[in-house]
Amino acid sequence: MAWAKLDDGYPTHPKVIQAGEKGLALDIAGMAYAAKHLTDGFIADGVLSGLYPPLKQPRKVAELLSEVGRWKRDDQRKGWWIHDYLECNFSAEATAQKRKVDRERATRAAEARWANSKGRTNSDSAREDASEHARRNAASNGSGNGSRDASSRPVPSQETYPLTPTPGGVGGLGNSLRRGSRAIGDSPRQRAARLDERNRERARIDEAAALGRKYAGVDGMDEQSLVDRLASQDLSADESRAAVSAFRAEIAEARAIDTEREVSS
Repeated sequence: MAWAKLDDGYPTHPKVIQAGEKGLALDIAGMAYAAKHLTDGFIADGVLSGLYPPLKQPRKVAELLSEVGRWKRDDQRKGWWIHDYLECNFSAEATAQKRKVDRERATRAAEARWANSKGRTNSDSAREDASEHARRNAASNGSGNGSRDASSRPVPSQETYPLTPTPGGVGGLGNSLRRGSRAIGDSPRQRAARLDERNRERARIDEAAALGRKYAGVDGMDEQSLVDRLASQDLSADESRAAVSAFRAEIAEARAIDTEREVSS
């Protein structure tokens, strides 16, 4: 999204007052068009009627803006130049350079977050694997001790958790079903398999989020384009939601930086 800047004294400027309401409307519409399409303030004759559709006879209004000094006619290029447009707005070259820098910054930030996230996931997995290994050793040592009375060791119960819905609604019911499908006496191998699947799911979601942050740095990519792009990635619903959320966060961060720069300038 591009931005056009206006001086705070613009509405009371003598040229704007002379141009009247119609002139003000076309002038602002022209600046918005120039900022969006990076024309450096040039308005071609062919786009006049589309700048502000409710305005009748935009050619006459453009001539009025030229008379008061807000626009300048360019017969060679068949269009109009907005007076002093580049004094308040970035040129096309400067905007392209700024977007390139922002994309590179966003890519570096996304790669750093992905690296940190991946590091945390591996660390968590290592701790859980160590705990599981300790439990297996304890079980193995206990079963190999012949002097211990077998009757004194507790027998794992196969009682399952109830499948009744919880107050959490659908989410609560889902949690109950997941708990109900697991017996208290699950073997270490079953627990390890569930742990591995959770780690893989977290890694897939982290990877999808990194993908969303990467697309946020693509020039011209909006949320609908992102959704269309993700449709071809064969992602799950959770992965798609993670990618869209990361995309929104990255865009919001970039806009906040742009706003801070505009205020500081």
